[in-house]
This record gives sequence, structure tokens and C-alpha cells, in this order.
Amino acid sequence: MIKELNYIDIADLSDFLRSDWAENLNLDGNYMQIIEEVVFLCINDDFIKDIGIIRKKILKKYPKFNIPTSIPHQASEIVCFVYENFYKDYKDSIKGIIEKYKLLSPMYHQEEFMEDTSLQILDSIIFLNKPFDNSDAFPFWANPYFTKKTDELGGITIKITKDPIPYLEIGFPPYANIQEMQKIIKKNYDKIQEYRNKNLPLLKQRDHRKDNLPKMIDAYMLSIQGKSKEKIAIELDKKYENEISFEGVNQLIKRIKSEAKRFNKEKQET
Repeated sequence: MIKELNYIDIADLSDFLRSDWAENLNLDGNYMQIIEEVVFLCINDDFIKDIGIIRKKILKKYPKFNIPTSIPHQASEIVCFVYENFYKDYKDSIKGIIEKYKLLSPMYHQEEFMEDTSLQILDSIIFLNKPFDNSDAFPFWANPYFTKKTDELGGITIKITKDPIPYLEIGFPPYANIQEMQKIIKKNYDKIQEYRNKNLPLLKQRDHRKDNLPKMIDAYMLSIQGKSKEKIAIELDKKYENEISFEGVNQLIKRIKSEAKRFNKEKQET
């Protein structure tokens, strides 16, 4: 049985970002960049539709499944079954998502299977309808290890290597000192940014900090649930203990939807 949903639940990410533990972790820009990417991807309308299509493919073959489920261990059992019996088709669907939205494969899904495998992020989105569940202590996918990239600046040749982990390679002359390395990076920084913007779903600049992202998540989730701007403002006032105007609510929702459009680069270019 499939539940037709027009959203992916990102409320648990808001709870995590506002938690004392997250505050104590003092998440740096690298961690926040990853979390922002996942948040904005999960509210992208095309992505939401594509996730629904994958569920329908699975249910066409296994109509007795109850997906998405709200029970993590049940989702894990279904994922294990899919990996064992439907993996080729499922892997092709995942690959299509990764290529369409220019996602980094090691972060969103790795091509390996173990009987006790835990949910990878795309598994979680498909079968739990959320990228992170509060029953987990920390979003394991928010590890910068998965998102480091490289480039060679010797020539200058810009490329992203993808074996085994994507890196942006930066090449320096063998005997360059620190000052010379910094000069090479500064000289080619615009080219690096242009390349990243073309090949990766990352903005050149980011002004969303962890104290603002939860508000955007909550405003979006309340609007998806049909709450009026007035009720959203009241809810946010209570939750964050500061006054938020109707216009402030509009700006929060407008900003998060705008960020989601970063994944529509191909559509914008055509």
C-alpha cells in the first residue's frame, strides 16, 4: 500500500539542529553545508515526485509492502528484502536520482549490500519519508568525509575524481611554499567556483546559519500541512520565543523554496 505524499518530512532535522547536543557539537560550515543541501533537496518538488515514482515501482512488484512506513526497523527489513530481490532495478532508480540532481554517490547511496545494512540516506527518504529520524543520534550522512572534492590547478585542469570518494583536486608545483599555494588558489578561485556551481548542487555563497535553518524547515512544514500564515507565525513565536511577522513567515518559506531550485539547473539552462 502506498501513501500519496506531497512532501518529505524534515521536521526531525529541525529538532536536531535546535538540540543541546547539536549546540555542543558546534557544527562547522562543512557540516552545515551538507545538512542545508539535504534540506533543500527534500523540499524540491521534482525530487519529491521522483521519490514517489520509485515507491510505485517497488509496490507494483510487491503490493503488500506498506511504504513509506513510520517504523525504522520495518523500513530496514523492507530495504533488506529489496536489496536481495529487486536490487538491480532499485539501483538503477537510485542512480537516476543521483545523476539528475548531481548528488555525490558516496553520501547518498553506496553500491554495497550487507544483511544487516543500515538505511542509507536515499533509502531513508524512500521508505521512511525522512532523511533523518530522531531515533538516531546524529545524521551519519552529515560527515564532510563524503563531500570532499578535488581539482588540479597546475595547468589549470578542473575535474572531480570519483574513485573511491569524490574529491576536488588542487595541484601545486612540487616545491611551492604556502604563500605560493595561496596565490594559485586565489588566482583560480573564480574558475573553481564556476566549475562547482556547474557540476555540484552547491551555491557559491551561503548565508543560512543553523539558527535560521530550523525556522525555514518549520515554516515550510506548517505551510505544507495547510496552516495559515497567521497560525504559522504564532507557532514560530511560541517555539522560538521571538516575534515573527506574516512577512517574516513569507520570507522563510520563499527562501527555502528558492534554495530547493538549485537542483533544477538543467531545467534552468534549457
